[in-house]
Amino acid sequence: MTPAGEVGIINANPILRAESHPQPSSYTDYIGFNTLTGKFPPLDNPDVRLALCKAIDKETLIAEIYRGFSNPGWGLLPKGFPNYIGDELKKLDPNVYDVKAAQELLAKAGFAGGKGFPKFELWMRQPATDQTALAQAIQARWKENLGIQIELHPADFQSFTDTSFKQKNAPMYYVGYALDYYDPATFMNVWRTEAGRHPHKDPEWDAFYNKANSTLDPKKRFELMAEAERMLVKSTAYLYLAHPFSIALWPCNLAGEGMKPNKYGYQFSGGGGVGCAHWYEMMYWSNSKCHEGLR
Repeated sequence: MTPAGEVGIINANPILRAESHPQPSSYTDYIGFNTLTGKFPPLDNPDVRLALCKAIDKETLIAEIYRGFSNPGWGLLPKGFPNYIGDELKKLDPNVYDVKAAQELLAKAGFAGGKGFPKFELWMRQPATDQTALAQAIQARWKENLGIQIELHPADFQSFTDTSFKQKNAPMYYVGYALDYYDPATFMNVWRTEAGRHPHKDPEWDAFYNKANSTLDPKKRFELMAEAERMLVKSTAYLYLAHPFSIALWPCNLAGEGMKPNKYGYQFSGGGGVGCAHWYEMMYWSNSKCHEGLR
């Protein structure tokens, strides 16, 4: 992610701002709930988890906190990633912000107005400034919209991993996950029960996903992988939050077929060295007078 100080410099300079370009995210921030039966009731109740999800206006919070350098997290895969279906996932019930519906769900579970709801800790793994700000905003919205209180518990990497994933003794946890390679499986493999990362068991999802991932027909495989992602969102075991991204800078006179935005609106400056526009990347240097209109 682009450091906040650099973001400020770029935004204050009209030329740099015009020559800055968002790059695809490779990261997913999310909150997970410990759904193991009897471990942290009522987090094992899907109605409670759905209420927690619907009480958060992710789109507004992400815009305010990341100032244009993150997309809202509607699911696992970041915008621009292979098999991205975020525009569809956005319409699923857990991603639809509706305070009244959230309050009704919590009341249905026996916690009207938040009365009697346990004060859980939200564990955070070495949180960055933006992550802390987002966690604080979620803490405030849950209190304001649902009447429940949580405590933020920042922790070092080892303590977080041991408590949240090994011992599975954290009721809620805020963490991120980044890609290793460009395929949906790089994100989705870690959600399998046998991976052991999350305090959530779903044998039905495991079986479905394993079948999807082993399907040899590429089109059919992606269709099944998309359904597996829908199932994860609908489970409400996770509240997907943000896909932070960096920016790239290149002069306005870098032109050519290779600089046209793709279907997600992303442009790429190619892999050449600084100052190099390669013919095989379908790029060339055009008239540098384009700077005159940016001052």
